Amino acid sequence: MNTKRAWYSQLNTALAIRLTLGAAILATSVTVAHADSGVAGVKSIGLVLVTWKPANYEEGGNECPEGFHNTNQDNWRIQYPTEEQQAAYTKTYIHLAPTSAGGPIPLLFTQNRGPQGANVAYNPTSVQDPPVPEVQSKVSYGLNLDGTEDGRATPNSCAHETFESPTGEKGIDNQLFRLNGCWRGWRNDGFNTVYHSGQFISSSLNRVLINVTGVDDELNDDDVEVAIYKGIDGISLDTMGNPLPWHTQRIDTRFPRYMAQTRGRIVNGVLKTDPVDVRFGMYQMNSEGERFIHGVRLDLKLSGTGAEGLLAGYEDLEQWWRGIRNSYMDVASNISYWSPPATYVALHRLADGYPDPETGQCSAISSAYAISAVRVYVTQPKPDDPLVIDPIVTQGIVQNSN
Repeated sequence: MNTKRAWYSQLNTALAIRLTLGAAILATSVTVAHADSGVAGVKSIGLVLVTWKPANYEEGGNECPEGFHNTNQDNWRIQYPTEEQQAAYTKTYIHLAPTSAGGPIPLLFTQNRGPQGANVAYNPTSVQDPPVPEVQSKVSYGLNLDGTEDGRATPNSCAHETFESPTGEKGIDNQLFRLNGCWRGWRNDGFNTVYHSGQFISSSLNRVLINVTGVDDELNDDDVEVAIYKGIDGISLDTMGNPLPWHTQRIDTRFPRYMAQTRGRIVNGVLKTDPVDVRFGMYQMNSEGERFIHGVRLDLKLSGTGAEGLLAGYEDLEQWWRGIRNSYMDVASNISYWSPPATYVALHRLADGYPDPETGQCSAISSAYAISAVRVYVTQPKPDDPLVIDPIVTQGIVQNSN
């Protein structure tokens, strides 16, 4: 009984800290959420993201001279090269295949090609696949995240090869593009990219709000405050399905976990922010989860109705892998075009951010996403709004984050 009481005490303490933090962020950054702050000459800019895609710099496939990633089926055939071996494997493991009304789905049981039928998406080190082809281009979208042009090791990064931006800026860090750029599912027209783009609008779990306050001049302002939240409301669309600006988006106050605050500046109409760690809710394929990006920076060209540009930072390896594995393991063999073991090895080899102090192995990978947003009115829920703090939900988040 004492142990149980102690557990609840610790839980309530953690919950109180998180709620206090969330309330502090709300109080300081959403005092006024509309275009006019009420203070002469001072405005705020509310945005809701409507697209989130990998920032791929594609050159007609020339960036992938070694070809594209093998599928899981490709590597299964390499692992079991003869018809006899394949037939024996099939006889032993076909019962592990996902099923439909017509019976086992053909060849999806090849994911269970680890020892004793282990699923290689959940056990990616159980077999050794051929290495994945990597992007060989010298050019990429992204930002210089570590402050170096040559990619040398720093206290917060591992040595790595850098890119140059399409405009000639050196020192661009985007190792995730080096990994995913030759993965057909994550190409600009790939299944993963296209399918998730629709879900990004349709699912409120993907709702990301950005609120910029203390804006004196939307073209040039050397100090603004920037808050990032999870939203709850749907995105208004026109008859053609295009997102409409100037609707209201409420902050989902149940989740202080998905709140972050930083400072930034506006330079020639481009919002540039200081690094801040951010967790984002994520719904991808049929899987709910989150992404955790260290040192998030925004580089967004503002307009009268929205913004577009880059969100860059270091994707946490463990969180990224969990999201990809849970979202795409069931379609690994057909429409997503990937092989989990090969991807897992390359992910850790290319990781370039946040080295472990004991092992020196980096725990995050530099990334860049092309995002766009429309302007909205970012608001807190009203006191009588049905959207209220849900203790059960919030306690669950506290438990899962410890």
